Amino acid sequence: MRMKLTLAIGLLFAAACAHMTVPPPGPPPIRTEMLADSTHCPGGNGKGNSNGPVICIDANTLAANPEGQHVHRGAWVHFYMTDANEELDIDFKEPIKVEFKGRQLNQAWVRVKDDAALGNAGYTAINLTTGQRKDPTIIIDP
Repeated sequence: MRMKLTLAIGLLFAAACAHMTVPPPGPPPIRTEMLADSTHCPGGNGKGNSNGPVICIDANTLAANPEGQHVHRGAWVHFYMTDANEELDIDFKEPIKVEFKGRQLNQAWVRVKDDAALGNAGYTAINLTTGQRKDPTIIIDP
């Protein structure tokens, strides 16, 4: 009887020790595939709106869609990178034309000032993940 008890305790101890030698799981795999932002940029297409257009920035080419979007003074402009895994920033060449700039992950936004000069307003779309840059424009209307 004593032999069986010793054997049972030994097997239990061996099983517990064997479990402790299993390495912990590693970090989750890094996502490398594109995660399309189909909510804001279905098919990579932005949309004009007099209250505030959505401009989609292609993650590969940094082409703006729509390019040359007409925007009214006082309107918000929302920019989205087509790949939700990549970070976007927008820098206007004449920052005096916009205010309340912000960004978070694959989106950025600005408000066109009420007294912004009319006409072309160039900006630089920057993919912060890859470092790529491109210079599209919007057109400010009254």
